[in-house]
Amino acid sequence: MAGAALPVQSSISARLGESLGNPMASTLMSFVTGGIGMALYALVTRMSFATMGVVWRNEPWYIWSGGLLGALYVGSTIWLIPRLGLALTFALVTAGQMLLSVAMDHYGFLGAAPKPANFQSLLGACLVIGGVVLILTRK
Repeated sequence: MAGAALPVQSSISARLGESLGNPMASTLMSFVTGGIGMALYALVTRMSFATMGVVWRNEPWYIWSGGLLGALYVGSTIWLIPRLGLALTFALVTAGQMLLSVAMDHYGFLGAAPKPANFQSLLGACLVIGGVVLILTRK
C-alpha cells in the first residue's frame, strides 16, 4: 500500500506544484498537511514524547535528518514528474534506492547489519537499471 501511494501522492503534489508555479511550494504544503495529520494522530493516540530528550542527547546528529531527506525526495519527485512522467521518475527513484541499498547493506552503512553484495543482489540492481533503460527508450 505504501509503495502504491507514492505515485498517487507524487502526482497530486506535482499537479499542485504546477498550479502554484513552484514545486517547492507544493513540497512545503505536503509537509504542512502531513505535519498536521501527524499532530492529530499524536493527540488522538496520546503519543508520548518523553524519550525525545534522551535520544537528542545520546544519538548522533544525523538521526534527525530524515525529514530533510524526505523533503528532498518529495521536492525532487514533484519537480521531475512533469518533466519525465511518472513511470520514468519512479523507475529512476527505484534504481537509486536499489543501488544505494545494495551498497549500504554491503558496507553496513549507518548501522545496518552488513550483508555482502553477491551475484543475485548485483543482478537484481542491474535488472532494475535495465527497466529504467526500457522505460527511457519507449516511444
